[in-house]
Amino acid sequence: MATDEPSRHGRKLHMGAFPQLLSRDSPEAKYWRSFKYPMMMKLPSAVSDVSFARSAPHNFVVCSGTQVEVYDKQENEPIRSLGVFKEPSRCATYRADGRMIAVGCDDESIHVFNANAKGMLRKITGHKGLVRSVRFHPCNTRLLSCSHDHTVKVWDVPTGECETTLKKHQDNVRTLEVNPASEHIWFSGGYDHTIFGWDVRSPDPIISIDHGAPVESLVVFPTGTAIAAGGGSELKVWDILGGGKLLQDLNNHQKSITTVRFDGTNSRILTGSLDHHVKVYETEQYEVVHSIRYPAPILSMAISPDNTHLVVGMSEGTMSVRKRVVPVGEVEQNLQKSRRLFGGTLKHRIRGQNRKPSESDFVVHVNPRVRLQKYEKMLNKFQYADALDAVLSTRDPAIVVSMLQELQHRNALVSAVEGRNASTLEPLLLFIINYVNSPKFCQHVHIAADVVLDLYAEVIGQSEEIDELFAKLHVKLQREAGLQKRLVQVQGMLEMLVNSSNVAAALSHSASAREEEEEADGVDVGSLSDASVESIDFDEGVEMDAEEGEDP
Repeated sequence: MATDEPSRHGRKLHMGAFPQLLSRDSPEAKYWRSFKYPMMMKLPSAVSDVSFARSAPHNFVVCSGTQVEVYDKQENEPIRSLGVFKEPSRCATYRADGRMIAVGCDDESIHVFNANAKGMLRKITGHKGLVRSVRFHPCNTRLLSCSHDHTVKVWDVPTGECETTLKKHQDNVRTLEVNPASEHIWFSGGYDHTIFGWDVRSPDPIISIDHGAPVESLVVFPTGTAIAAGGGSELKVWDILGGGKLLQDLNNHQKSITTVRFDGTNSRILTGSLDHHVKVYETEQYEVVHSIRYPAPILSMAISPDNTHLVVGMSEGTMSVRKRVVPVGEVEQNLQKSRRLFGGTLKHRIRGQNRKPSESDFVVHVNPRVRLQKYEKMLNKFQYADALDAVLSTRDPAIVVSMLQELQHRNALVSAVEGRNASTLEPLLLFIINYVNSPKFCQHVHIAADVVLDLYAEVIGQSEEIDELFAKLHVKLQREAGLQKRLVQVQGMLEMLVNSSNVAAALSHSASAREEEEEADGVDVGSLSDASVESIDFDEGVEMDAEEGEDP
């Protein structure tokens, strides 16, 4: 095995390339698995909607049947109830400043509450069907709502009067979202498979998109140039500036998607579905980076603006609250990133290290000083036995096997293993016993085992500890040999089954081909036999006539 080129500091140990198992510990998976300690709460009915306040302390409101409650984000407990309604509640939302809450109900009305005090501020009526979604306009004095009466309405909150009614939908309207980049534009989607883009200054839609399935939920990207909508089992991303061009069609759920949300940073899309799963998509390649399974179909979902709480509502009346433990100093670390850098500090000296050079830049490469490990220094000094002892003390099999490879390459494996007593031979034997049947390292461990047996076979019986280790190695090798023998038998049986199936398939194919040939031949033979029979009958008739003519 070739090693790195030597330098004045020495030469580092070349790490071998070994097969790697697929790891689930990606940074994304670690981050989303940090939402731990799921708290399951039983509510009186299906949890139809969950919504966080965008202003601190980011409390959240929950709709469950006729009950609507505000929960404290830190304690995960209800701090106040907005009352018990006569009809089930369907949706709730906070105003941007967190001072008002609007609730849509099955009684065709919208209830507006003060988020910090008891009592209802206003009851707005005018829909002729249940109110499925409500959103506050960025101006804070208007309210947008959609209903199963196939309409979208704009309300003046101070007076409770309807300013605009939009009637382009042909079926129940299920979702409504405001464009964060423009206070005049918002989008609605419904069971007519259509997404409409609206401008408050015009009664007609500015864009119409055929989603291809009933639209349950949608979100608008922060730039206002695209929307992501869930309809059926598919999540589709549409380009608004491109006239409704389809950018992505993602089909990772088995059942209908019921809720679509952005995370607190607007860099991840979360979808909840009736298949019990919440899936997380990154917004660059639109790949699923994490998935969470829940015990029941999911109806609603929300994540806090600071990405610390994930709340999921389910159909059987259960609400799950997952909390992410924020590492100590994370807030301070974020603040330090925005602080000014002063000359003479470490951060000032290392600034710009992550900057990538452009094509016109001239890059000067500086070889950093090589920091050698203890065993690498011993290896460079030809202290092979000490280097082997040092890597055995690390208990890292990759480093140990790399050292064994290097010693074998230098023809120094025997010199590194010989001349040991019971205390120095024991760690090497333990390593061989632990990894002699490892698929990743067995090739090189077997070579080391052969060297140990050749050198120390004559002294077996002088140390009880070493004899016990040799006995364990013998038992492990016997078990491995038995396993390999059984695997060979199984392989033979599988080959026999595969061969027999191939023979049966070949016989069946030949039999079917033979039948087709016989059928084809049978038609020709039949036609020929009929003709021959007719000719025979005709000849016989002639002969009979002749005989009759001779008689008289």
